[in-house]
Amino acid sequence: MLLSAMIALVFCLSAMLGLLSSLSSDRTDMAYREGPTGTDVTPVRTLTLTVHDPIYIDGNAGFTNASGVVWGSGTESDPYIIEEWDISPVAGLGIRVQNTTARFVVRSCSVHDGGVFCSGIHLLNCTNGMLVNNSCSNNGYGITLEQRSRNNSLSYNICQLNYFADIKLDSCSSNSLINNTCSFNTGPGIFLHQSNENDLIGNYCNEATGGGIHLFTSSNNTLINNTCISSLIDGISLTDYSNNNTLINNTCSNNRYGMYLYMSSSNNTLINNTCNSNYYGIDLERSTYNEMINNTCSMNDDAGIYLEGSGNSTTSGNICDWNSYYGINVRDSGNCSLVSNVCQQVDGEGIQIYSNDCRAFNNTCTSGRFGMTIHNGANATLAGNSIIGMGLMVLGDYLWSYNTHTIDTTNTVNGRPFNYFKDMSGGAIPLCEGPILLANCSGVIVEDQLLHDIAIGVELAYCTGIVVDRNIWVGNVVGVYLVWSNNCTLSNNVCINNSWYGVNLEYSDNNKVESNWIENCSYYGIAIWWAIGNVVWNNTLINNNGAGDTYNWDHVQALDDGAGNFWNSTDGHGNYWSDWTGPDVNEPFGIVDQPYQVRGDADAHDNYPLTTAPTEPIPEFGMMPLVAMVLLVAIVLTIGARRRRAQ
Repeated sequence: MLLSAMIALVFCLSAMLGLLSSLSSDRTDMAYREGPTGTDVTPVRTLTLTVHDPIYIDGNAGFTNASGVVWGSGTESDPYIIEEWDISPVAGLGIRVQNTTARFVVRSCSVHDGGVFCSGIHLLNCTNGMLVNNSCSNNGYGITLEQRSRNNSLSYNICQLNYFADIKLDSCSSNSLINNTCSFNTGPGIFLHQSNENDLIGNYCNEATGGGIHLFTSSNNTLINNTCISSLIDGISLTDYSNNNTLINNTCSNNRYGMYLYMSSSNNTLINNTCNSNYYGIDLERSTYNEMINNTCSMNDDAGIYLEGSGNSTTSGNICDWNSYYGINVRDSGNCSLVSNVCQQVDGEGIQIYSNDCRAFNNTCTSGRFGMTIHNGANATLAGNSIIGMGLMVLGDYLWSYNTHTIDTTNTVNGRPFNYFKDMSGGAIPLCEGPILLANCSGVIVEDQLLHDIAIGVELAYCTGIVVDRNIWVGNVVGVYLVWSNNCTLSNNVCINNSWYGVNLEYSDNNKVESNWIENCSYYGIAIWWAIGNVVWNNTLINNNGAGDTYNWDHVQALDDGAGNFWNSTDGHGNYWSDWTGPDVNEPFGIVDQPYQVRGDADAHDNYPLTTAPTEPIPEFGMMPLVAMVLLVAIVLTIGARRRRAQ
């Protein structure tokens, strides 16, 4: 219903524009500009204007030949005509019309160089006026409508190099601004203050320092097909209780904010707008119950769509590609809905939800980092989302950040289901094809899983006594990640070619990390942060963090930023480090004579580094089955990549 009503409104306004064009062409010697295309702000031809004194009309009786009226009787079929005057304002007066109800047209006039205290054309308490094809430059305001001016039409005017704003409406309603050009001013291109139910269509605002179009405490306005580019701040902004406005098919690019809704500007609808190459594409701050539908917000320096303190909003069907940090970022904005958005990123995140009670359905996120993250949010509901790339992440500092969500297996990472288990006690996790998250679980066994090409193979959050044994993680960001999880055992696992860490522990105490094979991780093979009492021993670490055959402080294979962790057993067995295998001239043999220093604030050491790897990975199966499984994973990844390229 909303889209149908908007389409009908566009057709009605187009018919109005046709009527304006026919009315303004009743003289054969007049030439009117077409709507601006690109940066074209030049009239079809330059008229020869006649110098005239400033014009002041007060009341219908003021429309006289002496006041600049060329002809007309003030009726709908025969409006008063004021045209082709060249006016240099005096004492702040250019063309001023006030307290009138008669029909009148001001067209093809030039009002210029009035200074900062002048409005080039000024309507006060006027109805039924038309301003067409005028030029207003180097004034305080180009065109101003004030004091309940209604049912006026401004079209094809060129306003530029004005100090405060090119076109200003103050306490005015039911006016139409169509195909005006506003550029190179220090204030907004078009500024509405406490002005409602106006239509802004096809206007072009270029390099307006104070923003392209700014609505301040202005509601129920319609903005269609406007272009706002190269502003230092906003392309289009709605601030300070600007509610129930409708923005359709506008283009805002190369601004700081493409579209900016701020300070309790609510119940606005943004449809089919293009907001590319800004800092933020669409930015909502402290503005609730807004709808963003089918917009394109791409190639912005931060986020395509950013919500902060803007709850109960709906973001649906938007395309947010190639933004530097986020496709869509929802912060402190509860009860929002994100439906069927497409976010394709280079290095940033597709969708970040940093809010409570949000819903994300049927979104597609392709990212070189994380496709979708829930960060310190509670009660999120996720279904039908397709994550291509590094996957779905749940992060936070509180228990409710992890165990209050509804995430079913219709959410996929690279075509494989996301597996979410919460509040589980005892038992074993069934074989899974995709990532595994355990939240607030105890005594659970995770074993024999083969997980690859995802963000995190297994994540344990606020868990105790979990056994993670005989799993294989290949080509993930992190193999296994423990956060706020204690007394768990990680043993006999294989981590190969992870882009961050093999094993990562944060705020997790008294865990055992033993007999794991960790190889070719881009950063640390094992990393411990803000944790105590963990025991790390009998692991094999090969070529992690860029390590070679000899020890290099810049390429140490493990990190300890905790306290009181142990990097060897109490009976004299440490870990095998591929960059620290000798010398071994002193007893006991099989132990390198000097400790291996681990990187980090803990100043930790493996006091008994092993000269040879203690075991083959997953000894129950031996090396050959492992090699076969890794090769199988590589084949699957290659086929998937080819299919994606073919598509």
